[in-house]
Amino acid sequence: MSTYVQNFGFAKTIIKDNKRKLNNEIDWVSNYDGNTANINLSINENGKKDNFNIHLNRDDIMDLFEVQPIELPLEQRLINDFLDKHLVLETIIKKNKKKTKRHYKKRRNNKNNTKSNK
Repeated sequence: MSTYVQNFGFAKTIIKDNKRKLNNEIDWVSNYDGNTANINLSINENGKKDNFNIHLNRDDIMDLFEVQPIELPLEQRLINDFLDKHLVLETIIKKNKKKTKRHYKKRRNNKNNTKSNK
């Protein structure tokens, strides 16, 4: 029995802030023949482009699957993994945590709006 897996994809993230706009793109093409995984990764981070060619053998792939999950909330993982590059994450998270104040208009008693007692 032979094995062949091919995977490709593209992701684009745009974050607009009052002061700046961040534009990140990533696309990949990968294939696995049962022995070796070849991954071609292209990253465009605000106009700074990088290309990576990664080759993994079966042992490398098994090592990746053996990595234990980290018992942290997703929000904290994002901060830990990306905060050095993107201070925007912290700003977004703080904005989402703030409680919004509700403003209520005071109702004025108006003779036209009140019902008269009979």
